Amino acid sequence: MDGGSFEDEDSAVEPAEEARLFVGNLPYQVDNEELGEVFDVARLVQTAEAYVGNLPLEVDGARLKEFFSQHGRVLEANVAYDRGRSSGFGFVSMSTVSELNNAVNALDWTVFG
Repeated sequence: MDGGSFEDEDSAVEPAEEARLFVGNLPYQVDNEELGEVFDVARLVQTAEAYVGNLPLEVDGARLKEFFSQHGRVLEANVAYDRGRSSGFGFVSMSTVSELNNAVNALDWTVFG
């Protein structure tokens, strides 16, 4: 029985950069210039909470939690909203720093899905 067709790795199309998630630890006090530097160097986190940016607008906290749960126990996942609409970013808390670091390394610059 054929389960469907899959593209092999060599023929897979690389998603556009704007479709990729940013996952990392975001300092509370940061200006726009510093924010760019944070995005360039953020790979390992020091707390068990992470900022997740560039989320598709239809993603809610439950879907975000499910997405991260493949990498450990998610304590909390929230998407920011403004006037009832997603702002395209959220925050995830996991049970350990190690689990969160694994999730960040696995999910940073991936496509939500």
